[in-house]
Amino acid sequence: MTDNFVTRSFDQAAAALALRRTKSSNPVLRQRAQKHLSERLGRLKGLPLKLGQMMGMAAAKDGETSQDIAINAKPIPLDKILGAFEGSSTLRSDGVFESVDVEGFAGSVGQVHRARLKGGEDQVALKVLYPGIRSAIRSDLRTLGWLAPAIKRRARDFDLDQLKEEVVARLEQECDLRQEAKRQSEYAEAFATDPDVVIPRIHRKLCSKDVLVSDWEDGEELAAIQSWNSADRKAAARVLLRHFLNAVFRRGLVHGDLHPGNFRFRRDGHGGASSRVRLVLYDFGAAIRLDETTRRAFLGLIDDTMQRRGDPSVRFRELGFREDLMTPIEDRLPALCSVLFEPFAVDGEFDLATWNRKDRVDEILGDLRWNLRMAGPPKLLPLMRAYQGLICALAALGEPVNWKQAITRILDAEGDLSPRVACRETGEGFSALAQSLRVQVSDGGKLVAALTFPAAVIERLETLIDPSLRSKIEAQGIVLQDIVSRARRAGYAPIELLQFDDVANSRHVRLWLE
Repeated sequence: MTDNFVTRSFDQAAAALALRRTKSSNPVLRQRAQKHLSERLGRLKGLPLKLGQMMGMAAAKDGETSQDIAINAKPIPLDKILGAFEGSSTLRSDGVFESVDVEGFAGSVGQVHRARLKGGEDQVALKVLYPGIRSAIRSDLRTLGWLAPAIKRRARDFDLDQLKEEVVARLEQECDLRQEAKRQSEYAEAFATDPDVVIPRIHRKLCSKDVLVSDWEDGEELAAIQSWNSADRKAAARVLLRHFLNAVFRRGLVHGDLHPGNFRFRRDGHGGASSRVRLVLYDFGAAIRLDETTRRAFLGLIDDTMQRRGDPSVRFRELGFREDLMTPIEDRLPALCSVLFEPFAVDGEFDLATWNRKDRVDEILGDLRWNLRMAGPPKLLPLMRAYQGLICALAALGEPVNWKQAITRILDAEGDLSPRVACRETGEGFSALAQSLRVQVSDGGKLVAALTFPAAVIERLETLIDPSLRSKIEAQGIVLQDIVSRARRAGYAPIELLQFDDVANSRHVRLWLE
């Protein structure tokens, strides 16, 4: 059983990540490898599938789409799953359904079939747990406990203790469809007046612990809307971003499984200015409600970052991060937040392709990135996973949108966000960050040019330097990207970055953060 579990989960998830990172220039070979891997991963269910999905999502880089990191399951044949229908007290063979489609849509703990109720014209979605899934999950959890040291060696980029704790809680939650029906109904009620969000209505009398029945709501998959025009894709991106922010920061609701299989887009009209794009949401098995302290602290951290105000270590402690692990990286937190929440601070539309978040965070924290990964409380993992799912979906849509405008509306309505938990300030906070990138050119000791840019422009240094000057700098063995890396490692604090003599023109160039 031990070898079987490892093979079904981490080896295959690691293989998926390795394939995703492959830079092969041969599309035929890559396509064959993808098909082979999809067939292997399609057999995963329960805990191995959930871990594989979470590992893939967590390792995604900026610009990678949801399709790039998706790990999808294959449905079980309908005749093998019908026993679960007959075993339910609400779905005995007394003629509840007129018909049930043979083809299903698979998830980690169950699958969904399109069906029609007796005497009804409208279609419904019939979700049923996989037979034996609860015992299979318990068995895999016992195996995971014995294998923790070996798994940690295989999954070096993940804190398996926290990951296990989160996966256990979410899977136990997902294996009771009565609770999912309740969460879906509560979510639908919260957004009943939002015309841009569609949440299927639950048929509560037909739901049980093993079965969930809701209205069938159609929509187009994320991959399918790549054929939409730019305006409609941008509208889809705006709707998705606005809903995510409203759900989390106004309602305290998190759809904890925001991957492409759990949402669709619906376009009214035929495209263009007259059409309207709506978001259709499915599968609320992993949905959670944030406590008020967490909701306000997270929103306050974003606001502080936008305003470059206060000490972010206060917010991290308020969110429940372990103080012993956070203390060594406190001086890096302002720079870290500036990167993580950069889309909210940029005026106008933000292009995810320019973010380069992962590389910047890795250089800011260095080896201390392990402290950040291990310090966070397990309760935040669903929120982090949902945030990553949002980023991947927006990257797939490929249309920049205005994050700052969306969050500002929420902040304006929120009012005072001062911390409610007493936490000491430990450093200079955001005031330690450089405000400007300065460039000066001198000729014979006389200043001939002086330029000032926002400090964030350091990330675009290669486009800032004139090509002829860049060639001269590089001819002396100076690599511009090394200068950018030095700024990151300094946490974007004031620092001298470059002093260069252009001997041929008797000029001296100085570059620094101030």
